[in-house]
Amino acid sequence: MKITTQTIASLLRQADIEGYITLGAPADEYDSEAEALARAFAELDDDETTVENIEAIITEAWKQSFNLEESDLGKRQSEIRNFAETIARLHSATA
Repeated sequence: MKITTQTIASLLRQADIEGYITLGAPADEYDSEAEALARAFAELDDDETTVENIEAIITEAWKQSFNLEESDLGKRQSEIRNFAETIARLHSATA
């Protein structure tokens, strides 16, 4: 899957899973996560580009980046799922 880091960063700012942008964080708040996600997504073949696989990648990246426990992830899972669905739709539209 090839979706640019800039596109992912823009979508992460819109999704604002942590709520940091809403609280006034700089626009580059999620740029390091966008870079990590872009690298991980680039390794997926088209048949591996499912919402479930994308969601698993985002969940792991979020867990590591924000030092989250499973209970913390549960509170964010619907936003992560929505973001994964957005990425999957974008991939389908550009494939």
